Amino acid sequence: ITTTVLDQGADVRNVFELGLDTSFKAFKVIHERARGGNDVGLRHVVEPRAEYTYIPEPSVVPENLYQFDSIDRRNELNSIQLGIRNKYQTKRRGRVVDLVDFDLFTYYRFSTLGEQEDFSDIFFDLELRPVRGVFLDLEGGFDPYESTFDRFDAQVALIAKDRSSLAFEYIHRDDSRDVITGDLRLLPGRPVGYAGYVRYDFFDSDLEEHSHLLTLKSDCVGWGIGFRETGDELQLWLQVWLTAMPRGNVELGR
Repeated sequence: ITTTVLDQGADVRNVFELGLDTSFKAFKVIHERARGGNDVGLRHVVEPRAEYTYIPEPSVVPENLYQFDSIDRRNELNSIQLGIRNKYQTKRRGRVVDLVDFDLFTYYRFSTLGEQEDFSDIFFDLELRPVRGVFLDLEGGFDPYESTFDRFDAQVALIAKDRSSLAFEYIHRDDSRDVITGDLRLLPGRPVGYAGYVRYDFFDSDLEEHSHLLTLKSDCVGWGIGFRETGDELQLWLQVWLTAMPRGNVELGR
């Protein structure tokens, strides 16, 4: 990796932007009968949209800037975002709930820079809430030219009535990251509880981290003992807290 820092004085950079957004929303009530449990009715909502953006070449191009944040990366742009959002909604205990929330969009570039293609990735964002206590989220970008996922994130969580939960997350970055994590919490509001976490990297075939915590609570005082292993580092800790106050950690060693 080579880092080049330009030794030069301050400069004023002008970046102008022109945009135009348009969208509309339509819906249809599919039925008003109970779906089962506390869910009543089903409605489909669709929202197509188009967002045009034009940015002329800045007075100072990104190549002549030290890249500190996303503002420094802004360059000339002439594109339109084309997208459509679909929702399936119901009423759960009198409140509107999105059973399905699916957003799909892409960008068409009227002018390209360097090796850019006319179309960007096809981006998607999907949230599923089929029943109470079940959560599923999918998000990512698909490259239509290479037929690969440049990025893909998936999260699934199950939450019980006693607040016990089991969650998994999968993170994929093309040619750089392929990780799955797991999080388990048992009886968090009871006198005896457990929390565990694990992270595994498929790209490097490595168990990056795992941790375990056992908690014991009485009416006044809570105790927790646990350990975390990250690579070659091992941490042990002891927690002591008043049940009506925030907790703190006391590390025993590494």
